[in-house]
Amino acid sequence: MNSPDSPRTSAVVWSVGAALWLAVGVLLFARTVDRGLNHDEHQFIVPGALLARDGLLPYRDYPLFHLPNLVFAYAALDRLTGDPILGPRLLSFAASWLAAGVILLASLRGRRDGALSRLAIGAALMTLLVFDPLFIYTAGKTWNHEVPTALFLVAILFQLEAARRNSLMLVALSGAACGLAVGCRLTFAPCLLPLVVVTLAFPVQWPRRWAMAGVFTIAATVSLAPSLYFLATVPKPFLFGNLEFPRLGLLDPANSRIHKTMTLWRKLRYFGKDIVLPSWPIFLAFVAATGIALRRKALNPSYFSVRIVVLAAAFVLLGCFLPSRYQYQHFFALIPLLLFGIALAIDSIEHTATRRLAAPSALIILSITSLASATFSHRGREQGAIPHWQMLAHRDEWFPSRAAAIGAEIRQHVPAGPVLTLAPAWPLVGGLRVYPEFATGPFAWRSARFVAPDRRPRLHIVAPDDLESFLAANPPGAILTGVEDDDLEAPMIDYAHNHGFREVTLSRKRTLWLPR
Repeated sequence: MNSPDSPRTSAVVWSVGAALWLAVGVLLFARTVDRGLNHDEHQFIVPGALLARDGLLPYRDYPLFHLPNLVFAYAALDRLTGDPILGPRLLSFAASWLAAGVILLASLRGRRDGALSRLAIGAALMTLLVFDPLFIYTAGKTWNHEVPTALFLVAILFQLEAARRNSLMLVALSGAACGLAVGCRLTFAPCLLPLVVVTLAFPVQWPRRWAMAGVFTIAATVSLAPSLYFLATVPKPFLFGNLEFPRLGLLDPANSRIHKTMTLWRKLRYFGKDIVLPSWPIFLAFVAATGIALRRKALNPSYFSVRIVVLAAAFVLLGCFLPSRYQYQHFFALIPLLLFGIALAIDSIEHTATRRLAAPSALIILSITSLASATFSHRGREQGAIPHWQMLAHRDEWFPSRAAAIGAEIRQHVPAGPVLTLAPAWPLVGGLRVYPEFATGPFAWRSARFVAPDRRPRLHIVAPDDLESFLAANPPGAILTGVEDDDLEAPMIDYAHNHGFREVTLSRKRTLWLPR
């Protein structure tokens, strides 16, 4: 039995832990405000701005290919900041910082180790998190990965506390957090099942278990209210955006890659080669720690916690495999979840003095390996594993400020919109209007030819063949090109030539076409 820590030692450890979390926050913030805009981000940024500035709703007024929760969050942040990029970036940063805090909290609250050992474990897990290649690649962008991941970790944390305290309130908070996560990203939907099922394994009487399962289900359903509203009011655009659109690429005979990636074997191969191997310290530590912990059969909160996280990880992985075409960032949620599981698993193992030193030592070695890999690898350097710290003191060097300068440059030449472009965030930053039908950037435009012509107007989708008739009623005040592949922008450039638009060259090889 470990001797309890003195109050002074505990206070020092928690203070150091808070300082560590603050340092991690500074690092994550520096990365976030220094990252450029990926072309995927337009489809997340623009809907929020359209709602905040024009009151336009997804599915009803423009296409959306994800569940809608982040649209409302980004709209609120756009109202608060007046910047369609800065607000969402800050939310992404806050989500990753919250996920780091949950992992650190699980380490410091352990019951079976000395305080200094727990602090060492927490520091090692923080290093593994912030210098993991998948985390570096994904965190800090306005995708729909960081927010639902943080919400899901919070849901598990509430669930564990609910089991320990026999609390309906905590179960409700768990269901609400999990429902909000699903409402941000559909691939989290499978994760509802393990969390509602584990309420039936709580160490309480069966009537109480059923009540907890019911409370969890009701709370999750309420949190899904935005999605349920759109499903009820605009069912066809909603179902198209979330279920049908992701599979349109399968209709393209020239896209051989997507047909290959549909197979289970190719997905498993990709997972092993591109996800597990680059992040091997985390996967190795998770398998080792949970494997040892699950050999114990005792029913106590620590072992129960490990089983929940392992089950949750299995369903998160299932969600990662659901999209028809896998992407590297789709597996982001696994990294924080596995680190959370490592912290819980280490706490659940009976420690001798040797094991007490072995766990933090092994994690420290793995974290140093991860740090070195992120620092010296091509991907780490490219994604800014070590940010330019001096940039923090100069707001004008932050990317949202640089983006505002791009928007202002466009605004100098365009007295009024709308601006036709496949990168609609840029005109929005400059205070200009854009076409809601192009809120998804290149994605709806690229796949529109696979949608029947009579369905496109109802789904608010414009194909290249429709461009002339679409713009006849509302001609563009400008056309912005040089932001996507030439073949995607060719119909817009042809329109500009055919209607006598003059060409203005902007910075960064962008071109603005203006009516004469």
